[in-house]
Amino acid sequence: MKWLTRINPLSWFRGAPVQRDITYDQLAQLGLVPARVGGETGPTSAAEAMGISAVFCADRVIAEDLASSPMCVYGGHRLEEGAKPLYDDPVTQLLARPNPEMTGPVFWSQFQHNANIWGFAVAEIARDGAGRPRELWPLESHQVRIDRDGYGRLTFEAPEYSAPVPSGRYVKLDAADVLFLPGFTPDGSVGYQLLNTARMTFGMAISAQRYGTARFKNGLNPSGVIEHTGVLSEPAANNMRNSWRALYGGAAGIGTPMILEEGTKWNPFTLAHNDQLQLAELCEWLVDEVARFFNISPVKLHKLGRATWSNLEQLNRDHVTTTLGPWIAKRDAEIDLKLLGPGRHCRHITDRLLIADTQTRFAAWNAAITGGWMKPNEARAREDLPPEPGGDVLLRPLNSAPAASPAKPTTTPEAPNDGPPGTDPARAAG
Repeated sequence: MKWLTRINPLSWFRGAPVQRDITYDQLAQLGLVPARVGGETGPTSAAEAMGISAVFCADRVIAEDLASSPMCVYGGHRLEEGAKPLYDDPVTQLLARPNPEMTGPVFWSQFQHNANIWGFAVAEIARDGAGRPRELWPLESHQVRIDRDGYGRLTFEAPEYSAPVPSGRYVKLDAADVLFLPGFTPDGSVGYQLLNTARMTFGMAISAQRYGTARFKNGLNPSGVIEHTGVLSEPAANNMRNSWRALYGGAAGIGTPMILEEGTKWNPFTLAHNDQLQLAELCEWLVDEVARFFNISPVKLHKLGRATWSNLEQLNRDHVTTTLGPWIAKRDAEIDLKLLGPGRHCRHITDRLLIADTQTRFAAWNAAITGGWMKPNEARAREDLPPEPGGDVLLRPLNSAPAASPAKPTTTPEAPNDGPPGTDPARAAG
């Protein structure tokens, strides 16, 4: 196993050489061996883990929610200083259409999927002659080699492709030309890989699925004993077993009346009802376990529990802030660093994920418009309605005035006095 030992040659100039043994998990990261999940299933692939409904749902919800949140470049240093969206900025257009073959939702969904499962996501930045980003191309995370050089800086190596297949060689990528999104990481580089970190939970879920599948395949009740008064030869026993399995085995054979031959008796092994409940409880518990690994609410995995329509809006808000918030912060920071210069920053727009019911939305727009801090056309844009003439003006409440300016006294015009001087018009009219 000495060929699996790497020696850093730069350490010769710093003292004693440093040896690091490559672990099985690191080999799996390089794509040299299949990633292992654990449990009774042994090593498995990401495809098997995605066969767990809770894993598939959690990964899809996070990836597609982030992909459905458009990104825009804002001018200014901070949002508090009145930063304005730059819809025509080249980077805004790049984020919406990363490359000629992929739309924004497709690219960012794949990008986030790699980060969810493999612990990090990588995309190569293609620049023009002036160094400006022009295209983004996703890379398969499990095929990218990530390490640190002698100065502690991250290095990236991606497989070189000849036509549609890899050539077996790796090319080095400049870190400045790599859009890198790590997950929750212990060392600032590669995040924890769920295929390894959650291998016991994933393995248990796979075992539970196989157990349930075998149960329904062999019949809702477990096997029993076919008792015969005589002595059966091996061929006769096999024939009887196969005929019984063909007639009464599987889910289709449940409830089929049995016709017993002379001297034959069926003694079933009855399944305790508690065993069925334990299997159902195990499946529900596994949903909670998977949700914890993905930092997502079980409600988003369609395990409603005590969720009601009244608290659905609050659950969505918690999903955006708790589950998506850390990913959004890291994505924005990486885009600012690799794609934008000073004075510009990226921001995810998550308004669509926080849409409330119709009555609540309309009440909020009405309060914002009459309060004088939102324009009518801005509210119409939130509802995907076209602008109206005169709708780009802030309305000022009649009973509101700036605190620094004193209110002007209101005066009523006096009625004309056509009488002699000193005569009261009201008395004269009387």
